[in-house]
Amino acid sequence: MFVKTAHAKIRQSQRNILNIDIEKALRNPIHKESIITDELGRKSQKIIGDFTTVVINPDTMEVIITYPTKKSKRQRYLKIDKCMFTKEEIKYMKSLGLNLDFHKPLLNEDYERIEDIVSHQLQVYGFDKNYNPTTIGILCENILDKFD
Repeated sequence: MFVKTAHAKIRQSQRNILNIDIEKALRNPIHKESIITDELGRKSQKIIGDFTTVVINPDTMEVIITYPTKKSKRQRYLKIDKCMFTKEEIKYMKSLGLNLDFHKPLLNEDYERIEDIVSHQLQVYGFDKNYNPTTIGILCENILDKFD
């Protein structure tokens, strides 16, 4: 079992989230984000389950807040397990200096970096003089279409 903050209990009730939903997210997450520390020195970690997202204090395992997992987020992380990018897309991103392991879950910072670099490539090399997409443009659009 787990302990919840008073606020987490109130919001859980308002959002009709069951304890079993929290337990499933904690036991079988589809993604865990990096532990962060707030300005008061408190640690927290977002655990994303199929249907419930839970933010915990990783030192005490206390539930700080819980809310439904967005469908788009669930799809993003479930696609990662199957590798959301094609071999051609991975080869192209690696040629841009994005030397990530695309077959493992990526961090939010990785997604932001991919989006920044690929969207820049789209703007610079993605269109011909009549604004028709080039081969690079189509590749960049296909990569960017996989983001929420």
